[in-house]
Amino acid sequence: MRGVFAVLLIVIGCVLAPLAVVAVWTTEEVTNTDRYVQNVAPLARDPAVQNAVVDAVAHLGVRHIDMPVTSRRVWQALQAAQPGSEQ
Repeated sequence: MRGVFAVLLIVIGCVLAPLAVVAVWTTEEVTNTDRYVQNVAPLARDPAVQNAVVDAVAHLGVRHIDMPVTSRRVWQALQAAQPGSEQ
């Protein structure tokens, strides 16, 4: 019985060890703001990444924003904000 229990604990330890390593690395990487910015900053400067972000945001905007209604509301707000306009 002791042998089975020992094997079971070894298997559990082998399964949990990689998870623990990943958890510690993630905690150290994400919670340390300076290190996170140091590692992510080169991505923000990469034109390919910038273009991908712009494309993704534009695609979501086109899918979720009613452009005719939004543009009409913006136009009305701009006209109302001009000096001498009646509100």
